[in-house]
Amino acid sequence: MGLFPSSEFKNTHFLHYTKFGENKLYVYLPEKDILYTFSILHKGRKFKFYGQRTISTPSGSIFLIGGQSIQVLPDEEDLLFSLSDIHASLSMSNFVANINLENHRNFKIDLNDMERCEALPEARSQHAMVYSEPHIFVIGGEVANSGPTKSCLKFHTKTRKWEKISDMNFSANLIEPCGIALNESIYVFNTSENNKFPRVYRYSIELDQWMEILVHMRNKDLVIPPTLSSAAYQISEKEVMIVGGVRSDKNDQDKRDFWYVFDSLTEEIKEFTYQEMGKMRKETQGYVDYSVGDTVYGKLGERQVKFFNKENKVWGELRVIPENNNDNFNFGCCSNRRVGKLR
Repeated sequence: MGLFPSSEFKNTHFLHYTKFGENKLYVYLPEKDILYTFSILHKGRKFKFYGQRTISTPSGSIFLIGGQSIQVLPDEEDLLFSLSDIHASLSMSNFVANINLENHRNFKIDLNDMERCEALPEARSQHAMVYSEPHIFVIGGEVANSGPTKSCLKFHTKTRKWEKISDMNFSANLIEPCGIALNESIYVFNTSENNKFPRVYRYSIELDQWMEILVHMRNKDLVIPPTLSSAAYQISEKEVMIVGGVRSDKNDQDKRDFWYVFDSLTEEIKEFTYQEMGKMRKETQGYVDYSVGDTVYGKLGERQVKFFNKENKVWGELRVIPENNNDNFNFGCCSNRRVGKLR
């Protein structure tokens, strides 16, 4: 077992980050302002992160659900030297695993020691994942050999089993949507289509029923650029902030970052704002929100945390430098930090 009490990561919000092509997992606890670095293994060998989809839960677990990985033998993987070689070797995966942070040994975790999880019924990538206790909902994306899908599933985090839920039967292309659980419902934002503004869907968990929301705009002339891999953050009891991801129109020369707010009570989009945020693409997802006072913690990187100040309505960046050595029991502590505003 690890060097910290078993409750160290339980019932607390945390952000996580995985670096492409490496086996390092970074975990940041906003309330304690501490960054931990874990080494992830599989059967004693380094488990390398590529395009696997990950989501955290407040029980101290991170689940890997589908996405993309390299389907080669470990020895062959070591022969992939260039980034182009790696990308050419990526394929969709149905792999599902649980990383229980409480079960580390000196901040090393072997997936083979974790409880087994049932694999996805089909290999899937570019899907949204939303946690609403005790389930992780998988929405849309692309299924291997079939292309874009409107099918949806839910995964029970206790039994580790899958169950199908109602498909989202709308004329929508659900590639890299984003979503969030809010007031016993799941809201999904389809931001990639070339419309004036995103299409918004609400799923009733109790009724197993989807509906499309007729979104209202405060600014009728506003056009929100379509993006892939946007991110959704809860900023109040009824409000969700959507942060634009990667522009889906390759001919779009305007590369400015932006965010806007969806009000679930009035069903309107408001406060559209251009602001430089830098690499807010959301590869990892988590549990509802990471709010401490007026601060909403957004995205963790290898050496920085992006956060939103609700009072000033501006994104900022907290520099963090993990220090891994024997003196601090191999965990990364946040030091040499600098807070800056992103303009």
